[in-house]
Formats: sequence, C-alpha cells, structure tokens
Amino acid sequence: MGDPIPRGFAQGHSEDRFSTTLWSVLSALHDPGSPQAQDALTVLCEKYWYPVYAFIRYRGHSPHEAQDLTQGFFVHLMDRDRLQRVQRERGRFRSFLMAAVTNYLNDQRDKAQAVKRGGGRQIVSLDEVMAERRLGKEPLVAASPGVEFDRGWAVALIDVVMGQLREENVRKGKEACFAVVQPLLIDSQGAPVSELAAGLGMSEGALRVETARMRKRFREILRAEIAETVSSEQDLEDELRHLMTIWAEGR
Repeated sequence: MGDPIPRGFAQGHSEDRFSTTLWSVLSALHDPGSPQAQDALTVLCEKYWYPVYAFIRYRGHSPHEAQDLTQGFFVHLMDRDRLQRVQRERGRFRSFLMAAVTNYLNDQRDKAQAVKRGGGRQIVSLDEVMAERRLGKEPLVAASPGVEFDRGWAVALIDVVMGQLREENVRKGKEACFAVVQPLLIDSQGAPVSELAAGLGMSEGALRVETARMRKRFREILRAEIAETVSSEQDLEDELRHLMTIWAEGR
C-alpha cells in the first residue's frame, strides 16, 4: 500500500497562501468593522478545544473543572480588546495558544467559581466523554502538560482532516471505500489488499488507486489546515514535522 503519512508531502506552495492565515485574521480585529475575523477565530477554537482541555487536565484539574476552565479560557480569548493587542508572530498559533492558556490558568488560581471563569457563556461545544476516553489511554503523569498540549493539538488536527476527507468521499458516493482506506492513511499495516478489495467488490489495482488518491488528498488538507496556523512556508514544514512526530510517539 506504500508508505503511511507523514512521508512525501507535496512541495511548491507559495508564500502568498499565508496572507490569509490566522495571523492576518487576528490583525483584522484591529478594525472594529471586521466581525468576520472573530467568527473565523471562533471556528478555529471549535476545531482545537481538545488540546486546551487536555492541557488543563494534565495540570491536575478534574474533568468538570477542565470543562469550566476551557469554556472560560475561550471567553477570555475572544475578548475584542485582548485580541486587538495580539501581534503577528513568526511562529505558530499553537505556541501562542498554549502560552495564552498557561497565563489564563495562572490568573484563575484565586477564582473558584465557574461563573466567574466563563460567565455562563459557551464558546465551544465540548465532548467531555470523548475527551476523557482519549486521556484515559495513558496516565495523567505520562508526560508534561506542554507535551500533552502538542499531542492533543496533533490529535485534533488529524480528526479535522479526516472529517473533511470523509465528507468529500461521502459526497462522491465512496463512503464504504473511505471507511476501509482510512486506517491505511496513517498506518500502512492492515489486512491484505486482496482481502480489503474483495470486501468492497473491487480489484486490488482499483483499491490501490483509491488509497493513493485519498492519501494524496489527506496530505493536501493537512498542509492547508496547518498553513492556517503559521506565518511562513518554513514554519509550515517545521510544524508539520513536529506534530506528526509527537503524534506518532503518542500512539
């Protein structure tokens, strides 16, 4: 079936793509007439609440406390005055977000009531059961909170990319094929090709073609998602290597 990702990512992306990344979205908040920028940030927070939740749990908070603090953090982050002070940095939104949540938790040490943290507002939809299942795969002392934040970010990223790829294949009427190929996109080990193809009523050659197509598209979506959180092509390459390495180490 060939190598699993992350090897062999496509190259040749232009620096122009970074003119519309998250950093430019944040900069747009300096203009009070740009509500779409805050909407875009809300979408990104919806995608990546899990690493924030995992980080808070690894800091020793209970599931209920972590849920309250995660909501409170995004309320805190979405404050227009605070975002207007954010400057575009050479680097990664992931690093900015971890620093921001660390500072937030330090500021919250003396605030015991969840209503003071979140004000009753919900910015992100938390699936606490799913999050706890992920965290339950290893003890809370397995790694530092910083490592777990990065690992949670990588897990969330893979989930987002898989979700987009699944939707694309459902629209094409290839949902069953995607379900079979999905595990092979990130791990080359699995059932023999002949067995998988027979289950789908396809030839081995046809399944190999579909696998190659989906793997290529997976890489494209993955790069596009990471590009939204960095400020240059070099940062994209570094972020890609780092996240895929830390994700693989946590499996």
